[in-house]
Amino acid sequence: MEETEIRYVTKAVKKKGIGYYVSHPGEILKYIYAVYQFRLYFPYLGFWYHKYFLKNRVFKFDSKSYKYFIHRFNQTFYNERCVEIPVVKEYFDECNSSDILEVGNVLSHYFNFGHTIIDKFEKAPGVLNVDAIDYNPGRQFKRIVSISTLEHVGWDDYPRDDKKIPVAINVLKGLLEPGGKLLVTAPMGYNPNLDKLINDNTLGFTKQLFLKKVSRSGKWEEVQITDTAGVKYGAPYPCANVLFVGAYEKNV
Repeated sequence: MEETEIRYVTKAVKKKGIGYYVSHPGEILKYIYAVYQFRLYFPYLGFWYHKYFLKNRVFKFDSKSYKYFIHRFNQTFYNERCVEIPVVKEYFDECNSSDILEVGNVLSHYFNFGHTIIDKFEKAPGVLNVDAIDYNPGRQFKRIVSISTLEHVGWDDYPRDDKKIPVAINVLKGLLEPGGKLLVTAPMGYNPNLDKLINDNTLGFTKQLFLKKVSRSGKWEEVQITDTAGVKYGAPYPCANVLFVGAYEKNV
């Protein structure tokens, strides 16, 4: 799934003829609200409000405090990128970019790290279009990260492959140097196969952690796995409502 600029925003508004609105008067307000969101709130009002009035707001995760990541591209204040990127970026600060592999092209839309990026679908400069399970670079990495990509593995393929996620995770573990670290984030409620693997704790992560969106204004809190039961993607708040964070450290 590509990291498009309007991925999580109201779909592009299609104006219908005046005859349609005469016969469907309730649709007029929906159209006006959609235009407000798409043309005014997301690119301007919402962004600047979070950028300047909520700029010092932090969330706590794994015994640390992080500032929310606010960026105009993809309106990160509105979705899970606001918490994913600060957590993942910390991994980049621990070693050289040349020693880092990213699975799913996300970070290059916000930073210029110069790290290795693979993405099966998104075509962009510096991105290798290869499936993670087929990737064999002939080397290992100190850090491997993947932001909201795991939920698409096998699920958005045709035909679907319920067994592909564990295979992909094992491939990534094999690409780690001794002492290397893997960090994966994924929304829960999107791919039921992934949710089951997480709930059964069968993916072999050293840690399984969870963040939950608790307000429409974009406040997130760390929760236990028992607090994620019945979670839905897109409800009650847009986009991810619970974010899974899986961490793995390879033995030296």
